[in-house]
Amino acid sequence: MTGIMARLRTRLGGVAFLLAGFAYLLAETITAAAWQTPAYDYAVNYISDLGVARCGVEYAGRVLCSPLAGVMNAGFIVDGVLFLVAGILLAPVLSPRLRALFVVAVVLHASGNVLIGLFDETTGALAAGLPSTHVVGATLAILFGNVAAIVAGSWGIRAAHRLGFVALLLGVVGVASFAVLAVGGLGLPEGAIERAAVYPITAFEIVAGLAALFARTAADRPLADTP
Repeated sequence: MTGIMARLRTRLGGVAFLLAGFAYLLAETITAAAWQTPAYDYAVNYISDLGVARCGVEYAGRVLCSPLAGVMNAGFIVDGVLFLVAGILLAPVLSPRLRALFVVAVVLHASGNVLIGLFDETTGALAAGLPSTHVVGATLAILFGNVAAIVAGSWGIRAAHRLGFVALLLGVVGVASFAVLAVGGLGLPEGAIERAAVYPITAFEIVAGLAALFARTAADRPLADTP
C-alpha cells in the first residue's frame, strides 16, 4: 500500500507541475493577444505589464494597456499554488540533504507568484526606501523557482536520472538571466531578458511534470532517496 500511495503521490505531483506550466503559458498567451494599443512586444514589455488593469498608464517609459489583466494575474496565482502542490508532493523523492532546500525554494517561489498576482507593478512601496510589493514577489518567484530547478536537477544527476542535467541547466540559465536583469539588462531588451529568467521555470515545470507522470518502473520513478 505504501508503494501504491507513493506512486500516486508522484503522479499527482507530475500532473500539478504540468498544469502549473501550461496555466502560466495559456494566461500569458491569451492576455498578450488581447493587448490592443500600443502593440505588446515580447522583447520590450515586461511580463508584469500584462497584469496592470488600467489602460493608458505610463510606467517606466512603457504605455500599458492590458484588457485581460485579470487573466494574467489569475495565471500567476494558479501557477504559484500548483507549483507549491507539486513541490510538496514530490519533495519526498529527493535525498534528505536536498529535500529541505527544495521545499524552502518551492514555498518562496509560490509566495512570490501570489504576490505578483495580487499586487501589480504599479503598486506603491512597502515603506519608504523599500521596493514595491510586486518587485519583492517577482524576485522571490524568479530567483527561487530557478533555485528549485537547480536543486531538483542536482538530485537528478546524482540519482542518474536522464532529465537531471536538463533541470540543472534550466535553473542555471534562469539565475544567470535574472542576474543580468537585476543589473539593468546590460543594454539587452529587458522583456527578452526577463523571459530568459522566467521561461526556464516554466520549462522545468513541464519537464519535471512529464518525468514524474510517466515514470514506469521502480528504477525510473524517483521514489527512493539517494544516499
